[in-house]
Amino acid sequence: MMVRSPLLVPVDFGAPKRVTARPAKPEAKSRIHTAIKAMYVPAWKILAGTVLAGLFGTVYLHHVFTTQAILREVTQLQQTFEKAQTRHDDLRFTYERMTGPADVYNRARAYGLVDGGPADDVIIVRN
Repeated sequence: MMVRSPLLVPVDFGAPKRVTARPAKPEAKSRIHTAIKAMYVPAWKILAGTVLAGLFGTVYLHHVFTTQAILREVTQLQQTFEKAQTRHDDLRFTYERMTGPADVYNRARAYGLVDGGPADDVIIVRN
């Protein structure tokens, strides 16, 4: 059969060939058997993998629940600390108010002490 190419050069593809199904060669059968054999996994390996996956899952869940319990405890301790800090600040404020200058002056007057007033003299430091 002659076909003209776009380059105007004659090309001969020859006569069409007949395609028939042939039985598989023995070497092809052995390749298929080898591929199937390579995919085979013993049952004990599957069982061991499943047991290991279950063990790792159990350890992970234990880790998650333990972490949640520790987080709850830390949160509770933070709240307790904040309450104690607030109480400490309130007591410090009360102490500062009781020992502050205004209260000390009032108590001194109550005991009969006289206020000296500000120092009117300017202090000059000589070198």
